[in-house]
Amino acid sequence: MKLKLKNKVLLLYVVTGFCLALLVTTLFSSKLKEEEFAAVYEGFQHRLDLVDFALTTFFDGIEADLGGLALNDFVRSKNDQEFTNFTEANADTFQYSIGELEQRIIDILNDYRKTHRYVNSVYMGRENGSFVRSHKRAKPTQYDPRERPWYKLAMKNPGSVMRTAPYRSVTTPDVNVGIVTTLIDESGQVYGVLGMDVTLADLTTYIETVRVGRNGYMVLLDENGTVMASANKEDLFKSISEIYEGDLGAVLQKNLGFTTVSGGAEKAYLFFRASTKSKWRAGIVIPTVEIDGEIRRFVNRIVLALLISLALLSALTLAGLQKFVIKPLNKLSDGAELIARTGELDHPIEIRSTDEIGHLAQSFNKMIDTVGRAEASLKQSEAELKKHRDHLEELVEERTAELKNTQEQLTEAEERSRMILEFAAEGIVGVDLNGKITFVNPATTEMLGYSSEESLGRSLHELIHHSHADGSPYPAEECPMFKSYKYGAVNHVDDEVLWRKDGNSVAVQYSSTPIRKDGELVGAVVTFSDITERKEAEEKIRNSEKRLAEIIDFLPDPTWVIDNDSKVVAWNKAIERLTGIESGRSGSDVG
Repeated sequence: MKLKLKNKVLLLYVVTGFCLALLVTTLFSSKLKEEEFAAVYEGFQHRLDLVDFALTTFFDGIEADLGGLALNDFVRSKNDQEFTNFTEANADTFQYSIGELEQRIIDILNDYRKTHRYVNSVYMGRENGSFVRSHKRAKPTQYDPRERPWYKLAMKNPGSVMRTAPYRSVTTPDVNVGIVTTLIDESGQVYGVLGMDVTLADLTTYIETVRVGRNGYMVLLDENGTVMASANKEDLFKSISEIYEGDLGAVLQKNLGFTTVSGGAEKAYLFFRASTKSKWRAGIVIPTVEIDGEIRRFVNRIVLALLISLALLSALTLAGLQKFVIKPLNKLSDGAELIARTGELDHPIEIRSTDEIGHLAQSFNKMIDTVGRAEASLKQSEAELKKHRDHLEELVEERTAELKNTQEQLTEAEERSRMILEFAAEGIVGVDLNGKITFVNPATTEMLGYSSEESLGRSLHELIHHSHADGSPYPAEECPMFKSYKYGAVNHVDDEVLWRKDGNSVAVQYSSTPIRKDGELVGAVVTFSDITERKEAEEKIRNSEKRLAEIIDFLPDPTWVIDNDSKVVAWNKAIERLTGIESGRSGSDVG
């Protein structure tokens, strides 16, 4: 089916609009959802940050007050022998006997309790088992503060203000926390613990009454995940894992974030933040449908506006295309068809426009004007092209011959190099910049026992140069071969050993020379030769000289040994007795 340009453009816009709509509703809506959720997340984290600030400020003030009480001279007094002691108390017969110092301390502690409504009691335990409280106990039963968790917690952390685990108040549904610190004398000795029980009634009441959205609420968890405050009273003092299902590990392990939980049939988001001071966690629980629905409505409005804008843009663009593009193109098409049908190249196409289509019509008219001249030029060009093609074939044949000759020369040079390596009496080893062996010649495999397959790719130093002649380790950094392929140094060594595959060493002299390519260091080549026979000959010479010295020492007459340069190299004991010069000095002239 043939379509006119107008219909093609219309179809193109329909397809493009559908694709754009699909793209917008997938990618763009997904991005909007992410950004909107991020905004909601930031808002909730800000609210949780305010709770954290209130909680931190609350405990900072209490801990500062407790530190101030611990510095009071009366509270710090070590004269605690007469303080009240309940370690052996009988509830039926116990009688308080409070001395002047203890009463003064009680007054200080009680005054603080009365002026701070969130403080339930202020108390002090001593190492002798005595126990002083801001107000009398309801029932004087046996009580040893040293056995209590609050006392042990402070004693394990001397010098620090510690906080006990939250607990439910006996008389009220409030959450209580103990704040304790040790009493330390000038010598650093701990002799007691001062503490106070505080209630979080105001904070928990705030958390319980705050509503988030339509059905959301706040919760407060301790560091173990126990609910300290919640709008749902039945959740208090339960573990969060007993209330919700989901990825709850993140709530106790991360400092802030969110997770999806479910309680019954309803799913909810749990946004949480850990307190920097108490390590408790404040959270916001809100149904997922509430947040997701709000985000969906927001995204749908944005997407709808974009689609309406896209449709309006498409309609205006189509109208403009019809007037400024399609109509002029139709006129240009009709003129071209007339020229093709009649062959009249002098028939101009008139389009009064200064845009690209107008320039196209002008170019078309110029093209028709030059078609005749182009036909003649084409014939001439064909002749020149044939001539050039013939010449090009000659150049290809010539270049092919040159390449063949160069290849033969290269093959011949490679063969010469291979023969040099193969028949050289010296061992030749090539290494790269990392000291890895890249080639070995037959003399190397014969002297050291390693085949080329066993050598290639292995570390030169670790394979054959790892130890000195006496077996002690040879550090690679001190190896002259290492300095050649690492730093480009040229080295020659007259007397060292290389190690064979069978574990025996062979005495060698070697040279290590860096290899450079285009001025850059690419490795090194090591050439070496076996000097075992030379060393044996040198040893024989030394033994002969030693034997000669032993022989002339037995001669009774004065005897010298003179070398070819008329230098005295040795003399016997008789000369030593005559001259007083020790035997063994050499190198003197005979005269």
